[in-house]
Amino acid sequence: MAKSPAKVILFGEHFVVHGSYAIASSINECFATVEIIDKDDWGAASDYSQVNIIYNKEKVKEGGTLHNAALIMLNEFNIKKNMKINVTSNIKGSGLGSSASFCVAFAREINKKFNLGLNENKINELAYVGETAFHGTSSGIDNTVCCFGGIIQFKKDVKSKKNIQSNQDMRTGMEGVNIQKITLKDKINLIVVYTDKSSSTKEMVEKVNAFKNNHEERY
Repeated sequence: MAKSPAKVILFGEHFVVHGSYAIASSINECFATVEIIDKDDWGAASDYSQVNIIYNKEKVKEGGTLHNAALIMLNEFNIKKNMKINVTSNIKGSGLGSSASFCVAFAREINKKFNLGLNENKINELAYVGETAFHGTSSGIDNTVCCFGGIIQFKKDVKSKKNIQSNQDMRTGMEGVNIQKITLKDKINLIVVYTDKSSSTKEMVEKVNAFKNNHEERY
């Protein structure tokens, strides 16, 4: 079983995709846990048709975003085994990194279950691959803060970013990333408020991108 915290972006959300600085923090009280259970008695796997995901005791629809993210991550290491994936999460609301928390926890569980020998940087890269299923173009800040925890300053050199042509080079999406840990001298209290209004991160990123392209001088 593997675990990963939630996150909150304090400064620079959405603009970080285009190379701006951002500051984010993990939320350790909220987290996702993932456990892989082998199901060899199902017979030979065929195109991951026997990968079942249970999320907070409810079966995840095959072909849905979460299911696709898991398959993409498994495909990175050509893992074709029948399995059941149990996911539990107490992350509620939008913007707290529920998808990134799952991807990091799942990456850690894959690493442990199949003895891949990945370090934290490689786990973070694998989690980024899963995040692309949820958000398309992604800076990688969500999975990074969920992976390393604490408070970080994050910047991505978008000029060094390569075009992603296939699953095999998706992990290059984390190239050009600069991460600095932030240590506070004094403890501070932050209140995160959820408005109960959900939104699509992917759609918001696309809107910011469109604004940048149409109003470069104002951006």
